[in-house]
Amino acid sequence: MAVKLVIKNVKDYRLINLEVDGKKLPAELGVKLYDSARSEEVQEEFKQILQNEELEMYRAKAAKWEKEGDKTDEDFFKIRKDYQTTIDSLTKEQDKKIKEFYRSQILFIRNSSVTITENGQDKDAIIADSRTAAPIESLWATPEECLVVLLDAYFKVPALRDSLTEKVLSVIFNSYTEEKGKNSK
Repeated sequence: MAVKLVIKNVKDYRLINLEVDGKKLPAELGVKLYDSARSEEVQEEFKQILQNEELEMYRAKAAKWEKEGDKTDEDFFKIRKDYQTTIDSLTKEQDKKIKEFYRSQILFIRNSSVTITENGQDKDAIIADSRTAAPIESLWATPEECLVVLLDAYFKVPALRDSLTEKVLSVIFNSYTEEKGKNSK
């Protein structure tokens, strides 16, 4: 029988705030924290998603075909299109896996300021905590769905997506420095 020791009063997440144009948003996202062994596994999982040998191979084949192929040959354009279709498909698949990875690292969102548009009417709202969010008809029925809907909204805004991915990676790769700057004075 294995015995396990866990330190009490230590959060299993780190709070991050996203930034847009250098300004912190009031929303806080809880990003999973891992023990050192699991952290290495998660880092490796992310690296494996990024290392897509099949995609690299098709990109190399397409580049070689573009350079060495005979554009007077009727099959040139068909083969080029086939390469590009495969590259697009593999890229889309990889992007989906990357997005799923980031989603899996977020436990909750607190204090998210949103605008809900229904029947042409805008209504401002603050989602205090996705873990306890009340259902909003046609948006979400459960707190889990609330988190997914909010994350989808964050991913749709390029500046928020970039901030989210950067900060999640800094937590996962143990290089989160926001508090270090405050404590160094």
